[in-house]
Amino acid sequence: MTTGLNPDGPRDPESVLSAAGTLSAAVRYLARATRDPGAFDGPFGVFTVLLDVEAALAGLPQVLGQVAGWLDGQYADGRITMDGGGEFPSPVLAVMAVQARLEAASGHLETARGMAASAADVTSHMKKREDGGHG
Repeated sequence: MTTGLNPDGPRDPESVLSAAGTLSAAVRYLARATRDPGAFDGPFGVFTVLLDVEAALAGLPQVLGQVAGWLDGQYADGRITMDGGGEFPSPVLAVMAVQARLEAASGHLETARGMAASAADVTSHMKKREDGGHG
């Protein structure tokens, strides 16, 4: 089941912010729902969730890179200024810090994606016992 987000849909600021909010809400939902003993009917459900998590993790580095690139472009065009707060007094330092931090985050996301894929592979060989037994 999907929520109907169209990857080719609108790319205006309101739609982008709405999609980011939907992502955050979906993660919060999964964090709560998957702790429930009845969240899965068997290992296949876990496998499916892991594949979807892996797919999300695979796309996030691109999103972070594009966000960093957008900021860089805005800075290059002279459209970024600072409000005097925060740890970086100048736009160039702030944009460079954002780029470095998002690049580091992307590396961690790639590691997480690989581990989620590996876990999904393990669960792909599991099946629910029909007799309800243990062991």
